[in-house]
Amino acid sequence: MINSQKVSFSLFQYKPTANTGGVNCIYGIYPAFADSANAKGPDNTWGTADDGLALTNSSYAINNGSNDSIPANITTDITGAPRINSGVVDIGAYEYNCGFTNFTNSLVPLGSADLVNTTFNTCGTWQFRTSVSDPTKYIIEIDPNGNDNFNPIGIKIDATNTQSQISTNGNGDTTSLAYRMVSINAPGEYPVNGGMKIRIFYDKAEFNTLPGATHYWYKHIAHDKAIVLSDLSPDSLANSIKITPSSYGTINGISYVEFDSLTSFSTFGYLGVTHLSGALPLQFLSFTAQWKGADKSVLLNWMTSEEINVKSFVVERSANGITWYSQNTLEPSQIPGLNHSYNWTDTDPLAGVSYYRIKQIDYDGKSSFSIIRLIKSDNGISTFEILPNPAINIAYIKLANITPIVNYEVTDVAGRIIIKGVQYNTSAFSISFTNQSAAIYYLTINNKTQKLVLSK
Repeated sequence: MINSQKVSFSLFQYKPTANTGGVNCIYGIYPAFADSANAKGPDNTWGTADDGLALTNSSYAINNGSNDSIPANITTDITGAPRINSGVVDIGAYEYNCGFTNFTNSLVPLGSADLVNTTFNTCGTWQFRTSVSDPTKYIIEIDPNGNDNFNPIGIKIDATNTQSQISTNGNGDTTSLAYRMVSINAPGEYPVNGGMKIRIFYDKAEFNTLPGATHYWYKHIAHDKAIVLSDLSPDSLANSIKITPSSYGTINGISYVEFDSLTSFSTFGYLGVTHLSGALPLQFLSFTAQWKGADKSVLLNWMTSEEINVKSFVVERSANGITWYSQNTLEPSQIPGLNHSYNWTDTDPLAGVSYYRIKQIDYDGKSSFSIIRLIKSDNGISTFEILPNPAINIAYIKLANITPIVNYEVTDVAGRIIIKGVQYNTSAFSISFTNQSAAIYYLTINNKTQKLVLSK
């Protein structure tokens, strides 16, 4: 009999044949060990700094564990080094030393605002971005997650309000915004690997005193606090959507909230709402999009609550996350009860990357949106050619047709990502291998993979 154990907060290079039974496991990512072929390292001794299974700086395992999962009696890793080096524990037995211990995380004090430096420290896949007023303190963490085109014009953390912004009416309807807002001005789209991740620091005490019967995080389309406040009304914050954190945690006693799957940036914040005069605004409890490879379609599922005064749901699709087009309209269920489920299948999806959202329209003309979901399909790319193959310094890629968005990556035989990028509205492009050695590589374009031989 085999004794099965639950495994959580772990990284697997290959997906197990059976569920691990745990939570927050990451599959299909190369861990970037120092030298997996020599696990004990040059000194041939387990648990020392030169172990081959120690992490390198490019490892996805760095800073992606869970501090709350560490037993109280565990203070070091397998080599005796501190178990937490740069705020968040690494996945696995080894903690990577990021080398910038003179930096600490910090909250922007209430009543003030601060800009974020354009330069940053990197550890693993995370960027530790510091304060302009005090470059020894980092005030936000960002993981581009393979989106190498991320280059923000500016990042501002504004906590200038000494009290929350409140809009109310005489009927008991109130919408309140928390003190601090985080505005990231980074034009463009970031769809690679499903989007980017950020960690925002906050003070729980600020939220505990925020008025409102219901509270949630929001993302507003503007990059300016004055515009956000101009959209505040007693029953809503216009031009914003509810966003759900992927995780919470603490670093050196300061709380953070983490969001993933971000393909665009604007202003993030926290709000509270109370509605006494009439119907509560509809809430999207969940919204998922799933690529169905067998019939090359996209299945959308969403669940709502507080479905009162709802006239219709409109499924919207976009090729760039900016310009949206209606695909179908569904009527509400009209069945008594709090929660309602819906689904719709896009039988003719776009080639490459597609964005989906659900627009809810009330009888009074008001509307709200679900979160945005991104799907990478292989619809439209049946094959591609590599010319020449073997290649020397440059490989020319020919697609079967013009494709709106082409995500590509080159990996070595160990599964490590060597090159990645994105092309737009093209049927041909080139990849430079000037800095790579002669070897066998694998080129993946929108989920299709071919072997590429580099000969020098």
